[in-house]
Amino acid sequence: MCPLERLNIMIEKQIVNNCIIGRRVSKTITHTSSVTQVYVVEMYTSRNTSTLGLRLACGLVLLVIAAASAKKNWARNCFYYETSINYEYQYKLPRIPNKARRIEFSVTAKNDVHIALSAQNADINQMYEIVIGGWANTRSVVRRCKQCTNLVSVTRKSGFVNPNEFRSFWIEFDGGDIAVGFNGESAFMRYRDPSPLNVNYVGFSTGWLSRGNFRFCDLDCKNHETNLQYRYRYNLPRLPKCATRFEFSVRASNDVHIALSADDEDLDSMYEIVIGGWGDTKSVIRRCKQCANLVSYDRSSGFLDQNEYRRFWIQFVDGEIAVGYIGEVAFMTYQDPNPLDISYVGYSTGWGSSGSFQFCDIDCTYSSTDLQYKYRYNLPRVPNTVGRFEFSVKASNDVHIALSAQRRDLNAMYEIVIGGWSDTKSVIRRCKQCGNLASHDRRSGFLEADEYRHFWIEFVDGLISVGYFGEVAFMMYQDPKPLNVNYVGYSTGWGSNGRFRFCDIGCLHSVTDDQYRYRYNLPRVPDDVTRFEFSVRASNDVHIALSSQNRDLNSMYEIVIGGWGNTRSVIRRCKQCTNRVSYRSSDFLDLHEYRHFWIQFDDGVISVGYVGKAAFMTYTDPSPFEINFVGYSTGWGSNGSFLFCDNIWLGLF
Repeated sequence: MCPLERLNIMIEKQIVNNCIIGRRVSKTITHTSSVTQVYVVEMYTSRNTSTLGLRLACGLVLLVIAAASAKKNWARNCFYYETSINYEYQYKLPRIPNKARRIEFSVTAKNDVHIALSAQNADINQMYEIVIGGWANTRSVVRRCKQCTNLVSVTRKSGFVNPNEFRSFWIEFDGGDIAVGFNGESAFMRYRDPSPLNVNYVGFSTGWLSRGNFRFCDLDCKNHETNLQYRYRYNLPRLPKCATRFEFSVRASNDVHIALSADDEDLDSMYEIVIGGWGDTKSVIRRCKQCANLVSYDRSSGFLDQNEYRRFWIQFVDGEIAVGYIGEVAFMTYQDPNPLDISYVGYSTGWGSSGSFQFCDIDCTYSSTDLQYKYRYNLPRVPNTVGRFEFSVKASNDVHIALSAQRRDLNAMYEIVIGGWSDTKSVIRRCKQCGNLASHDRRSGFLEADEYRHFWIEFVDGLISVGYFGEVAFMMYQDPKPLNVNYVGYSTGWGSNGRFRFCDIGCLHSVTDDQYRYRYNLPRVPDDVTRFEFSVRASNDVHIALSSQNRDLNSMYEIVIGGWGNTRSVIRRCKQCTNRVSYRSSDFLDLHEYRHFWIQFDDGVISVGYVGKAAFMTYTDPSPFEINFVGYSTGWGSNGSFLFCDNIWLGLF
C-alpha cells in the first residue's frame, strides 16, 4: 500500500442530509490505483444498522481525490494528540531544535485552540500564548502570559477552526516577531516583542467546551538555510552503516543539489543529484560535481516551489541511485556498475535560488516488511551498555520485535507483539509464539497503517518495558532469569506489512553525572584510525581524554568543550594542567539538543570541530603521545548524554 497521510474526515449528519449518525464502524480504509485515490476514513452508520461495512443507512459515502491533484506530503514524522474541554496545556512534543523558528500543525476543534510557546516544558509566568478561534470561534489573539492582556487581536466572522475538518496553521517566532497564519497563506496576526522570550517547547490545549485533535509534523527536524552560492554543506550526521535511504523537505525556486559522498567534503568521485535545475524543468544524476548527466528527467510543470516545502526521498542500494517524491515511486534512477561508498550527505542551492531544507531522521535506518512473519536481523549489534531503543512503525497490525542474544531466532529470546489480534492486544513472550507473560488490551488500537506510531522498548536487569514515545510504559514483564539481549529483530505478518524506522539503535549510549571522572568503556581504537565522531547533550564541561591506556595517565591529551559556563574550549597535555590551545564561543553545547563533534589525531596534530565543519581548535604536539583509548566525562554542575555511533565503537570497522 502506498504511504498515505491519514485523513481524519468526520461525516456529520448535516453532510449526509438528515441521516442519523450513530457509531464509527471503520477506523481507516484506504484503496489506491494509478488513476485515483479513494479514501474512506472514520465511517459511521445509523444506530440501527448492524452491518460493519461501508453502507450507511442513507447510502454509501466515498471521498474520491484525483491522484494528480493530491499533495505530496505523505509519510511525515507526525504526532497526534487529543485534548479535552479542560483548559490545560500538554507538553508532549520534542524540544524545538535551536535553529527552528517555525512550527506547523493541523487541528480539528469548534473553538479555542490554544498554543503555548515556552522556554520550559511547562507553564511559566512569561511565555507566549496564542489563541486561535476564541470567543466562539470569532477572534484570535497573542499574549505574553497565560490569560493576560491581548497584545494583538484579529476577528473573523467566518471563523478560524472547524470541528469536522483539519485546519492547518503555521506559527513563526524569530527574534521576538510572532506571526500566525493558515498554511499556504500570509500571516493573519503579528506581534513584535521588544524583549523577546526564549522558545524551546510547544504546549497545546483546547477548552471552553471545545475538544481538539492535533497533528504536529516534523517538529524534531533540523532546519538549514542555503543562499545563492553553489557550495555543499556537510553539517549533517554521518549516515549509519546500514542506511540505504533518507528523506528531506525543501523550499526553493530551482536548483536543489544533493551530494552523496564517502567523506564530509566534496570528492572527485561522488554522486551529485540536481532537482529542479534549468529553471525548475529538469532533474539529473551525476557521478561527480558538474560533470556529465548520467540520467535526466524533464518536467514542464516543475519540481520545486519557493513558498511550499516539497518532500523527497533518495535511495542508494548496491549502486542503484533512485529519487522520488515521498509517497510515490522513483521519477529518476541510475544504476552504477562501479558503486561509490556513501557516508555523508551534502546539500546546496544556487543559480539564483536560495533554499530552506528540513532533514528528519537522516541518521535513521528505514526498512520495509511484508506479510510474511519472519524476523529481520539487519540492524547493528546493541552495545553492552545500552538497555533501550526507540523506533517508529507504520502497520495495520502485528508488529513483532525480537530481542535475541544472537543475530537469529533462538529458542529462548524475548518476543514483543504490538497490535496483535487485529490491533487490539500487545504481549511479551520469552520465545517465539509461546505463552504470553504480559498483555495489554486496547480497543482503540495501537497502530496505524498510514501513520508512524512511535515506541520505546527498554530491557534492564530482566525488566522488559514497552511504551509510546513520551509516555510511561503500557506493558512490563520482569524476568526472574534474564536473557542476554545483543540484537533486535523486527517483523510483521497476519495480513500486515510494515514500514520501520530505527534511529541510533547501533549507538553506544552513555549517561554521565556531574562528577568529573573519565569512563573508559569504549573499545580500543584500531591502529589505523585517527578520527572519530560523537554526539553529546550537556549544559557545559564535556571532557574527552585521549590516552595510551584505558585509564587516566600523567601524560595524555585532555579536550574540554564548553567549559567555563559553556564559553570556552581547550586542549591540554594532561588532566587539569596548562591550556595549550583555547577557543572562545558562546554556544558549544546544549542541555536539550545533541551537538555533533569530530576529533582527529594524526602525527601529533589534535583537531576538534563540529561534524560537517572545519576545526575550531587545533594543537600540534612536538612530542606526540600514543593514543589507543578514549575516555569521556562531564562535571562542574553538568551531566551528559553521549552517543558514540562510529563503526569503530560498534565492532563494524
